[in-house]
Formats: sequence, structure tokens, C-alpha cells
Amino acid sequence: MKRVKFLSGRRRTLLVAMAAVVAVGGWWVVAVGREWLSRGDSVVVRRGDLVLSLPVGGTLKAVNSEQIGSPQAANYWGGFKISFLAPEGAEVAAGQPVLGFDISELQRELEKKRADADQARQEAEKRRAEVALATEDARLRLAEAEAALRRADLKLTIPAELEAGNVVKTAELDREQVLREVSYLKEKAASDQRAAEAEIGKLQEMERRAAARVVEIEHAIVHLTVTAPRAGTVIYVTNWRGEKRKVGDTVWRRDPVLEIPDLSSMMAVGQVDEADAGRVSVGQRVALRLDAHPDVEFTGTLTAIAPAIERKSWESREKVVSVEIGLDATDRMRMRPGMRFVGKVEVRRIADAVLVPVDAVSATPDGPVAVRRTPFGLRETRLRLGERNEELVQVLDGLEPNDRVERKGASREEGK
Repeated sequence: MKRVKFLSGRRRTLLVAMAAVVAVGGWWVVAVGREWLSRGDSVVVRRGDLVLSLPVGGTLKAVNSEQIGSPQAANYWGGFKISFLAPEGAEVAAGQPVLGFDISELQRELEKKRADADQARQEAEKRRAEVALATEDARLRLAEAEAALRRADLKLTIPAELEAGNVVKTAELDREQVLREVSYLKEKAASDQRAAEAEIGKLQEMERRAAARVVEIEHAIVHLTVTAPRAGTVIYVTNWRGEKRKVGDTVWRRDPVLEIPDLSSMMAVGQVDEADAGRVSVGQRVALRLDAHPDVEFTGTLTAIAPAIERKSWESREKVVSVEIGLDATDRMRMRPGMRFVGKVEVRRIADAVLVPVDAVSATPDGPVAVRRTPFGLRETRLRLGERNEELVQVLDGLEPNDRVERKGASREEGK
């Protein structure tokens, strides 16, 4: 009987001790892990590569593209007003009109130059007629003077003993006067001929220039309707302000308006912040997503880096460096020139690192900690951390692969 009572006493003591342990354990769970139990879920610590990257953003561009703009009209540096534009995204055939310009200004100049050429030609013809008349008149006057000179010479052939002295003297004076007139008329005729030829030559040059300009303008007018150099998709080109041209806009010589790209081979042109410029190098891998298709990731390699820092845009003072990215593959169904993208440039990779999600680590006055699951409940564990990216952090000490830690806020966010 006493033995039964003794055993019952030991059993009560054991039960009390177990109850105390459970109570203490329950208190510890509540005190240490109340927030984690109510707010989070768990994740397994794993080994893997930690990829350190920096952001890049920009637009897609065709590797090969035919840009189309204002015609290269010789000796014309004025603006061209757009009168016709093929719709952006339209599929066009080679030779199909895709861009047209207003011809009214060139048409007015064409009419003026034609009038200038006609006027110069008419004035040259008129001057030739005047020169012909003047030449004939000068020839007649010279013939009369030469006839008078012959008569004067004839008078001087009479023997001096048959003529009075004063008669001979008068004949000699008359001959000298007639001789001077003949010489003058010859010189005047030659001078008038040279002046007339120079004037006619000037008029002919004016006519030639006006006629040449007429040909140039006619050629330019023909080319004010621009056709597609090859079959493809019409893409509008943005100007330095990031604006696309429209009907009614004025463009200048060599300004591109649209392009017909080869969609079979695309590349990306991006911008990296000035502060990150020293961390990028040719050959680094890039992962990017298009704004139009954010669910699909594309990859590529950094192929070129601009040698100088520049402004991000005309309206922003932010400084960036431009980069070119060669894509591993081109998706002709999803990719179009001008599409915007955001991505990451891989600048460093830490292999075989112990990794946990960033939201599994909390900052405390004593340093970073994580709440680890154990067979006896949740335990707060201090950590020594290494590098991190936006999603993962490297654990140098405090956790081992396959440990399970609590994440903060996951269940709450999932329930929203």
C-alpha cells in the first residue's frame, strides 16, 4: 500500500515537472516567435550562386535598319513640311510610298527659276539682235571712212608741181583726219564686240544656272514622295526630345523620320547611372524585361560602353553612360524597335554561398538575426552576413544549408 502511494507521488512530481517544461516552452514560443508565427511562413536555407547586379534601362533597336527622312535636295537647306506618313506598325512592300512632304514651297521656287531662265534667254536673244545691228552699222561707218581714206590717198598722188602748195597741205591734213577716224572706228567696233560678248555670256550663264536649278527642283519634287527601300514594318523615329514626328511637322535636311528595321536581329541600347559606370565592362551578362511583356525575361551580353558620360535626356540633369547589349535571341513576335525595357547587369557572382531571402533577416540593436525552426520550437539566431542583392543575402555564420527560417510578412501579403 505504501509502495502504491510512493509511486503515485513520484508520478505527480513527474507530471508537475513536465507541465512546467511545457509552460516555459510555451512562454518562450510566445515571447520569441509570436510575430513570426502570426505573420510569416518558413523557407529553407540553401546553397547557391549570389548574383550581384546593377540596374539598366533603355530601348530596343534593330541591328540593321533603313532610316528614312527628308530628301537630299541639292542647294536647298530649308525645312520640309510632312504631308503624309505611313501608319506606325504598318507592313509595307518595297517601293511603296511611306513618307511625303509638302511641295508648295519648292513649286513656287520652281516657277520662279523657270521664269528667270526664260527671261535670261530672251534678254540674251535680244542683245544678240542689238549687237548684230550695231555691228552692221559700225561696218558701214568703217567702210565709208575707208572710202574717204582712199580718196584722200588719191589726191596725194597728183604731182606736187601741178598743185598749189596750200592744196597739198590741206589734202595731207584731210588724210590724217580720215586715218584717225578709221582707226577709231576699228577700235570701237572691237571694244563693242567684246562688251557685247561679255554681256551675252553673262545672260547665258544666268540662263544655265536657272535651268540647272529647275532640274534640281524637279528632281527634289519627285523625291518628296519617299518609298520604302525594302519590305518591312514602319517604325517612327524619335527626335532629341523623345517625340515622334507627325503630319504637319517640319523636319530639316538629314533628319530621320521613320525607319524600316530588319526585325530578325534586335539589340538593346541602355543607360547605366553615372555612379555605376565604373562597375560595368564589356562581356557582362544582362537580363531584361520589356515593359510591354514583363512576364518574359530576355538575356544578352554587354557589347559596348560609351566613352563619355551624358545627360539622361534633354529634360533631366541626371548623368548616365550609354551601353549596347547584344541579345542572345530575337523574339519577332514580341520585340519591336523603340520598346522600353528594364534589366540588370551582372557585375559579380559569388559561387556556392549560403543564402536566405532578405525578408528572413531582421535588424536588431545587437545585429542581424533570423528566427530558425528547431524540434523544440522557434529560436532567434544571430547572423554574420556578407553580400546581398534585392532578393537574397549571403550568410557567413549562424545558419547552415537546410535550416528552416521564418519569413516576415509573407502570409500577410499573400492574404491582401
